[in-house]
Amino acid sequence: MARLQAALDAGPAAYGRTEDQRWTLARIALPIGRLFSAPELNPVEGAWSHLKRGLGNLATRGVDQLAA
Repeated sequence: MARLQAALDAGPAAYGRTEDQRWTLARIALPIGRLFSAPELNPVEGAWSHLKRGLGNLATRGVDQLAA
């Protein structure tokens, strides 16, 4: 909890929010996600990551690779 307190004490500007220095629920999600993310505890994260990499390899690199 000390890490989260330090992140919150740094303020929203430490996470790219310069226009408004108030914490909102949506803004608090960013430091919590960065500090406490544990994708190895959620098997869906690994599967989704693998799927996205596979789909990225299917993307065309130029117009000549497009199929009609």
